[in-house]
Amino acid sequence: LGGSNTFLIIASVQEVTAVCISPDSTAVAIARADGVVSFYVMNSNESELKFAHTWNPQMNRPIVELFFLDGARQAKNQEQFWRHCLVVAEGGRRLALFECEDWRCLGRVRFESSLEIATFSVHVDPQARYAHILDVDGSNVFCVELEYSEHPRFAGVTQVTFSHPIVAIVPYEVDTEEKHDSS
Repeated sequence: LGGSNTFLIIASVQEVTAVCISPDSTAVAIARADGVVSFYVMNSNESELKFAHTWNPQMNRPIVELFFLDGARQAKNQEQFWRHCLVVAEGGRRLALFECEDWRCLGRVRFESSLEIATFSVHVDPQARYAHILDVDGSNVFCVELEYSEHPRFAGVTQVTFSHPIVAIVPYEVDTEEKHDSS
């Protein structure tokens, strides 16, 4: 964050369950086992992080991952980074979209598996247009489309089931444009 000598020391009795650095490296969000998320921002005049806000997204479970939904799409203009985030709880089964100015919940979705103790892994593509949820034990991949207008929203979910186990997925690039051969 901000330089090679920047570090953050947090004194907390609660276990840290997730850490997310904004795409522009000006903010960090830290989730604790009690479900509370603390935001810190880079002071523009100094190379230190300052406390900005504490927020409880009311997931009723420890948060396991946080994703800022700015992605590479924001790099072309000067919009503020870290305006929206995706909060993941219950081992990847619960997702919630939040707006990080008024801290409003914009939507929630929960995934089921045929296996009660299924392991879920959540990944967001570099453009922040899709969240991919891997149900490792159930051999399922859920693709959640995120649509953007004023705020992001869950636009659709696709489930693909495989007959063989899946170890990992890595969303690299998702292209939604049709390619036409001009020959």
